[in-house]
Amino acid sequence: MSTKKIKVLILAAHKVLQRWSANEINRIGADSVQLVTSQCNNASKELIHKNLDKYSNDITYIENYNTSGLIPVLLAEFIEQQQITHIIALSEVDIMRAARLRDKFNLPGLKAASAIYFRDKHVMKQSAIDSGIACSPFQLVYDPLTLQQTAKKMGYPVVLKPTMGRGSSGVVVLEDDKSLRDYLTTCHWNDLGGQMPMLLEKYVDGDLYRVDGVVSGGNMCFVATARYWGTHLDYLNGGCLGSVMLDPASKISKKLVNLTKKLLLDVLPFGLNGGFHVEIFINNQGELIFNEAAARLGGGSIIEEIETSYGINIKTLTVAAEAENTSAVCEILNDAHKTFIDAAQLHISPRLGELVYIPENCPLPCVSFYESIGRAGENYNLMNHTNSEVARFILTGTGGKDLTYLLDEVLAWFNDEIKWLEKQDGLNRH
Repeated sequence: MSTKKIKVLILAAHKVLQRWSANEINRIGADSVQLVTSQCNNASKELIHKNLDKYSNDITYIENYNTSGLIPVLLAEFIEQQQITHIIALSEVDIMRAARLRDKFNLPGLKAASAIYFRDKHVMKQSAIDSGIACSPFQLVYDPLTLQQTAKKMGYPVVLKPTMGRGSSGVVVLEDDKSLRDYLTTCHWNDLGGQMPMLLEKYVDGDLYRVDGVVSGGNMCFVATARYWGTHLDYLNGGCLGSVMLDPASKISKKLVNLTKKLLLDVLPFGLNGGFHVEIFINNQGELIFNEAAARLGGGSIIEEIETSYGINIKTLTVAAEAENTSAVCEILNDAHKTFIDAAQLHISPRLGELVYIPENCPLPCVSFYESIGRAGENYNLMNHTNSEVARFILTGTGGKDLTYLLDEVLAWFNDEIKWLEKQDGLNRH
């Protein structure tokens, strides 16, 4: 009796594909792999084709990838033509697209009725609260008057965010009534009828942690934890964002993993296979406060950071799990280091202005990987999403030094080296 062939369709923004290799795709163990991604410039295409080698002819580029309503129609035609058996979404924008396509063609994986729990933050958090998982107080607000009234009731500071946002875009911290009024002068709410709801949350004083991993066959086959260094909102405004991996044997790590297992395996309809990214606060009282969960891998350099610590390529592991190739999953898990290795990541966001100089190499011994992405002579704006860094680093622990201090050292070195001609109020400044 013949075994059914595995024909995988991977949906991902071109930036994700730039960091893939043909060998990584080989390890998925699929009979065929098709890749659909966002249209990009020739330099990006050359890099993708170089890295993916024999898969270059299996890549389809689509215009207006993040916004076009035509894309699901095009993908449906593509799935029929290629007889796709598994759809794998690696970008947030593709989660609902992929889920609806799985519904249409009755393919395995997360369906739309379940996927919404990982896109709609209000539905997500209400499910968590109903199951006894602590969240910061939250409420949907539909208009400026309700926003102001609810913010005063919750007590400032508060956080306002789109219910189905991505990459921290549109998230704002309102410190007081003045900052709320300032926000309302530029926001897009109007009185033309139905309005998009926003989610208002009480600000959490504490540290933000993340839990990244893979579920295969309904079991959490791999999981890793880390503490964020810096904030996503500072990162969007010309700052930096990093994280430090946690020793899996630590008490904090075990608590984070236990909460994540309850959330994904018992509360939210995560499904049998896939990668996940969960964010959890630990407030100043030591309480775990659930923030958000995504049915896809985390961004930044999380994949490389985890591979440095564990030896596991979580990206390839995720795709193998979603392709239901259990033998490939086991093979990838066998790559694990015998012992945990301390690691961290650091991303630097662009400033508003012209990039004059950026170092091509980093001489610091704690840096095991450095990539300068920004180009001297080009003009930059502040980021809209947390995915447009000008430089990124992977750090490895050396000499027993705390990686938090090493992040400080790397950031100080980089800030001394990089040169900007910044713009402020229409004027250039160094």
